[in-house]
Amino acid sequence: MARAAIALVGERGEYAVASGKDPAPYLEAMQKMANPGHMLGEQVWDRKESPYPNRFQFGEATGSATPLNWTCAQFVRLAVAAEEKKLPETPAIVSEHFVQRRPQTGSLR
Repeated sequence: MARAAIALVGERGEYAVASGKDPAPYLEAMQKMANPGHMLGEQVWDRKESPYPNRFQFGEATGSATPLNWTCAQFVRLAVAAEEKKLPETPAIVSEHFVQRRPQTGSLR
């Protein structure tokens, strides 16, 4: 079966935010993956063809767990990140270590 995990789209959107890119395409994709009640599930069908055309349609829910709280939470996190243009949680110590410090040549740190 071909299934795409919706939450991973949100995580990819967070990567876009962290890279200074526009996360809007990922938010839009997640919105399109919601069911008619605007709930996000675990997976959508990710192939144009389907062995069961009356059941699986490209970009639509596969019947997996819906609503899935961590998928819905990922959407909210991405929406907040898009609005604030930064990730919701990046501890200062992590930012300082990876962004502000330059690795020294020959260092194993």
